[in-house]
Amino acid sequence: MAQEQQKAVQEQALISLREQYRDVQQQVRDKETLLLQEQRIQALEQYREQLQPEQACPLCGSLEHPAIAAYQALDSSATAATLQAKREQLKVLGEQGENLRSNGATLSERIDQQRLQLQQVEQVRLQQAELWQQQCQVLGQPLADAAALKAQPMIDKVLNTD
Repeated sequence: MAQEQQKAVQEQALISLREQYRDVQQQVRDKETLLLQEQRIQALEQYREQLQPEQACPLCGSLEHPAIAAYQALDSSATAATLQAKREQLKVLGEQGENLRSNGATLSERIDQQRLQLQQVEQVRLQQAELWQQQCQVLGQPLADAAALKAQPMIDKVLNTD
């Protein structure tokens, strides 16, 4: 059935979307960690300002402070903006996943309904075949697949209700 193929395609899309979601979720965690580190580094700014060339660092005792320039150039706002963008991307992926799951559930219901209809049609077809066989026996006529021919239009109607 076409709906079963459509459901299979949606399931594949959902698997792919879940992988994307996990990847972006990891990126969000990484950016959160990076942002915390950058904020911690920036919080120490006042102490870096007190460092003087060729004077010992009160924390480590070093006379040289080569990383001061790198720390001063640190911009946590760029990391925060990237983090926000990743969170938005994660939200969109979550919404897409919910939509796919919902569509998949709807398709599953339709497929189940069609299977039930087919079972009912098959039951009716068997009942009609029995009736035809009984009538043919009563009349003394050979059956010659008349019941199968009569049941065929019903099956076609069920299969064509997409």
